[in-house]
Amino acid sequence: MEKINKKTIIILSFLIILIIIALFVFKYESKNIKVKDFYKDAVEIVPNQYVIIKDSKQYRFTYFYNDNSFFITFLEKPVKEDRIKAEEDLLKILGINKKGACRLIIHEVIPWTVDKKYGGINYNLSFCPDSLPFPQ
Repeated sequence: MEKINKKTIIILSFLIILIIIALFVFKYESKNIKVKDFYKDAVEIVPNQYVIIKDSKQYRFTYFYNDNSFFITFLEKPVKEDRIKAEEDLLKILGINKKGACRLIIHEVIPWTVDKKYGGINYNLSFCPDSLPFPQ
């Protein structure tokens, strides 16, 4: 095995420090996405717990205080078009673009009561890198 010279150690140390800084900056920036005030048109507000932002036949948007997360909950068996409409609707309500949305904590879920096979999975937003395909 080759000896690692001093220059290589310095370069590797520098790269590790850059990665740590980049991760810190990304985490900090993800908490600073400005959204529109969704409280004024909220369906229900339970202080220090949650806000139901929208409640329709197809889906519900909920914001949770404890971790600053949003949930898109599908109340009927969703199809691809419902997912796209729900995502566009939430972006409009929050006043953000897709890139900003991917930096927030937004879960897309189908409850077990709606679909036993596909319920309980976080599908994430369809346009974000960690998205899962919707059931057909």
